[in-house]
Order: sequence, then structure tokens, then C-alpha cells
Amino acid sequence: MVVLTIIFIITIIITLYIYVKNTEPSKRLEFSSLSTLLQTLFVFITLWITIYTINSSSSDTQKLFDNLQNFNSQFSKMDSSLGSVSSKLKKMPEQIEKFSNSIDSLNFITNKQSEKFEENTHKLNATIKSLSNSVNEYEKNINNYSSKLESIVKLTNQQLEIWKEQQRVLLDEFSRKPILKLELKEYSSKKDTSYITDFILKNSGNIESSIRAIFIAIPSDMILTFKSESFIKYKTLDNSVTYRFEPSGTNVEIVSAGSSTILPCVMKLLRKKVVEGIAYRIDYYSKYDSGNKNDNIIFK
Repeated sequence: MVVLTIIFIITIIITLYIYVKNTEPSKRLEFSSLSTLLQTLFVFITLWITIYTINSSSSDTQKLFDNLQNFNSQFSKMDSSLGSVSSKLKKMPEQIEKFSNSIDSLNFITNKQSEKFEENTHKLNATIKSLSNSVNEYEKNINNYSSKLESIVKLTNQQLEIWKEQQRVLLDEFSRKPILKLELKEYSSKKDTSYITDFILKNSGNIESSIRAIFIAIPSDMILTFKSESFIKYKTLDNSVTYRFEPSGTNVEIVSAGSSTILPCVMKLLRKKVVEGIAYRIDYYSKYDSGNKNDNIIFK
């Protein structure tokens, strides 16, 4: 039995050697090739067991046949199982293809999403760039507006200064008025008689004045003589004689600012009667001021 066992082992080794030698390396681990090898080895092992059983006990022959029948049944089941596995393996390429299609579809969706993301990113970058440009333009406009506002403020301040100056000039202009005064050109006294030659009409104001009339009132008991081509006797009232100077047709109708003019006349007065001088009134009008001036000519 030992010799038989050695022979079976050598047979198995030779079988394995032949399988390795005659089978391509790429197909050695395939299921069909391994299945054939295993079936062959299984047959040898079964034969060895059978012989071992016969040798061990002749009474077990029936049991051997039963075992062989059971082995045959098991081998059939094994063949059926192998067929089922083979059938399932045949379906695997189809399933793998479906899986591959699913992977391709997933890749397609991923690529589309990537393209969409890239497109959205590009649009976002464009939007950000546009926003940045808008911010730069806005900043430029703000700086421009600030510069213009500063210029406007400067011009406004300059305009205010001009306006103030204009207001000052206008105020100075509107406040201009004539300052009229009647004085004696020549005055002298001898004993109880005073001699007067000509009146002087002065305008010490800052604007010219038009003269409407000049009135001189002299007490009637004071007058000795009164000669003048410019003055005429206007009226006598309450022991006072009033002489009127009418400028129409003369060169004293307008008296310029800071100038004076002479009103010709010759008078003799009783000196002892001269107390406060001669009263006069000047009626005038100018661009911003009109009215009359009442005063007295004081004798010195």
C-alpha cells in the first residue's frame, strides 16, 4: 500500500507539472483550467481512497460502491454548481459593461459639471473684474467729484468774496450822498457896516448833486443893499426878506463831489444887527439822496 501511495503522489506531481508546462501563464489561474486540474486530481485521490478501502476490508466493498455512487452524485452536483458559476460568470461581462457605462455616464456628468463650474467660475471672474472696474470707475468719479467739489467750493468762496466786495461797493455806492454848505467868499467890516461879496456853494460829499433852489433869509432891518444877478427877491415875511437862487440855465445846477461854485452877489448889512448870521436852505437831489439842507452863515 505504501508503494501504491508513492505512485499516486508521483502521478499527482507529474499531473501538476504537465498542467504548469502545457498551460499558458495567463490562463493558469482561470476558473476553467483550474476546474479541469482539480477534477483530475480529485479522481486520483478518489481512486487512491477506493483502493485503500478495498485493501483495508473486503467487507467494505459494498460501502465502496456506495461511496463511489455518492462520489458520482457529489461530482454531478459539483459539475452543476460549476455550470451555474460559469453561467453567472458569463453574465459578468454584461454587468461589467453596464457598470462601465454607469462610470462613463458619471464621468460625463462630472465633466459637464466641471465645464459648468469652469464656465460659472469664468463668469464669476468676469463679474468680479467688471465689479472691480466699476469700483475703480466709481473711485475715479468720487475723486473727480471731490476735485470738482473742491473747485466749486473754491470758486464759490471766490464768488462770495466777489459778492462781498460787490455788496461793499454797492453799500458804499448807495451810501454816497452830497454834503452841501453855503459860505461867504469875501467878508469885511467897517464901523457898523459889513460887506459881503459872493457866496460859495461847496459839496464835500462823495457824489454829485443837482440843485433845485437856494433860499437866503435876511432880516429886513439888517439889509442895506443886495445886488445879484443870480438871486431874486422871493418874499417878505415876518420882518425877513427871502431871496431865491434858481439854477436853471446856470452852471451850478449840478455840483460835483468835492467841488464848489461861486454864486455872485454884493451885500451891505448893518453889523450891529448881525447876531447868528444869515439863514439859508438848499433844496437838492442826487442819485441816492434827496432833500434839503438848512443852516446858517456865521459871520466872523
